Amino acid sequence: MSKLITFILYTVIFWEIWVVSFELSELSSTFHHVDSLCASCHRNVWRITSLNGSFIHRFFDTSPFSPSGRYLGVTRLPVTVDSDQAQIVVIDLKTGRQMIVAESGAWASQLGAQVQWGARDDELIFNDIVVTKKKETSKHGLTPEFEAKGVVFDMFKGRKRYLDCPVYQVSPDGTLAASPCLTKIHHTQIGYGITAKQNLNVKTQSNSHGNFNRNLYPNISSKRYSNDNKGGSSDDGLFIINIASGDCRLLVSLAKIADFLQLNGSYKLYSFHTKWSPDQKYILFVVRQLVNVDIPSQKAKSIRISHAIVVKYDPSDKSGQTPEMFKLISWSSHITKWAQFSLGNGNHPNWIPDMNSHRISMNIGNKFRHFWDLVVFDIDPSCFSNKNSNNSNSNGSVICVIDTKVSNSSNIVFRKSTGHPLFHPDGRHVILDAGRSEIPWFEFDINQTPGYVPIRRVDTKTGKEEILMNVYVGLSRDDNEFRRSQGKFEYMFTSLWKNQGSYNKEMNAWRCDVHPAWSKDYRWLAMNGRDRKLGYRQVYIIYMGNL
Repeated sequence: MSKLITFILYTVIFWEIWVVSFELSELSSTFHHVDSLCASCHRNVWRITSLNGSFIHRFFDTSPFSPSGRYLGVTRLPVTVDSDQAQIVVIDLKTGRQMIVAESGAWASQLGAQVQWGARDDELIFNDIVVTKKKETSKHGLTPEFEAKGVVFDMFKGRKRYLDCPVYQVSPDGTLAASPCLTKIHHTQIGYGITAKQNLNVKTQSNSHGNFNRNLYPNISSKRYSNDNKGGSSDDGLFIINIASGDCRLLVSLAKIADFLQLNGSYKLYSFHTKWSPDQKYILFVVRQLVNVDIPSQKAKSIRISHAIVVKYDPSDKSGQTPEMFKLISWSSHITKWAQFSLGNGNHPNWIPDMNSHRISMNIGNKFRHFWDLVVFDIDPSCFSNKNSNNSNSNGSVICVIDTKVSNSSNIVFRKSTGHPLFHPDGRHVILDAGRSEIPWFEFDINQTPGYVPIRRVDTKTGKEEILMNVYVGLSRDDNEFRRSQGKFEYMFTSLWKNQGSYNKEMNAWRCDVHPAWSKDYRWLAMNGRDRKLGYRQVYIIYMGNL
């Protein structure tokens, strides 16, 4: 009996090794194998996009890989073509075929058209701008009105259907999406939302085309969103979209969040990152307040303060009451102390993909000190119980404030963090990319090759770090995307945030962020990088196995 068990185990192991070897050999014969630029680095890296354009996958908190793992969805930015329409591209990782399946006017320079997947390979989800109706105006006659919408596209049948709201992040099971108001994100940070201009042919819901005045710059609007976010809008906030029906509803408004956080009502409040917990019971929601200041050391007249809250999501609750929520942390990259607030700097909060816990990681530190502290917050569900809460506000919501000073050193799991921390489901290993501004923090050979950043695998239990590969993200002088965008996409850089439309801010919006992202089975990573010769972003994949 023991011999039979041993034989079965060896057979399974041999089969897994053979399957992996076959997969890697197929990729090597189909895609361009990339030198990882250091002798000890991980070698199984491939560039899967062609050099004839600028390609990016969405973000580090969703997978560009389809549920089966066969396809990968990306956005091709329109910097190399005479169009304002981005292309939605699907790459068959088995055959190498690169398919343009749709176009979109609802894109931005960092997250593209929010391309991601639903529950199946026939549910490719992204955003677009459609003509909802036409109205009479004295100046232009019959003028189209536009609205941003989410799209569910079946690439096998060539069919698309529209969602009532644009999509930011699809839930892990693919049945829901959570979204801020994507047409307002650019007021606090450019490159992430929908700020498109309708100056070329735009596909309507009837799949016809309309030729519009190239000099006409209508606002992309929706009846759901008012333009005044002072003190927090009552019709803007956290939206939930049902992927099957397309229905969109406001789960909690910014006005209620402002009341919950007891924010100063004289300043504008906008929503930003929106992220589902792995079990879909909670939503991490980042809101940003634009505060007018008069500090001699600050050049900007408006500064941005971010507040992260966690919102409880109960799909069975149809009461319309304000959901339970609690504050996680506040931070600002522009100030450390102002108006009786002591705020540290921070970035990139994200759920650890562990179905058995509710933990959030993020970088916390001071931008004047090299490296970040990688901090993990353990979200205790008892925070949502009134009897365990030490406070509540005027609308009855529970206030459960985590220690924002991170005085408990056990929260800090790694002292040399960078970029977008991406945890493995084991909660122990984390993948760290790095931004271009963080390159000087490293003291090894990376500095001898300007423009490259390391992709590190870190064991947070032992502190051991390993460089998987070095990725070229470019230098300012070879940001070819930014140069080609000049004179073409100025409308993307208008903002309520003072000095946001400056030359440096525009150039930064075209930066190459690596944004490492897992496949559904956590065996592969996708990431962005910049081609050294042409200066355009490309998408790469790296085989991680069992980590």
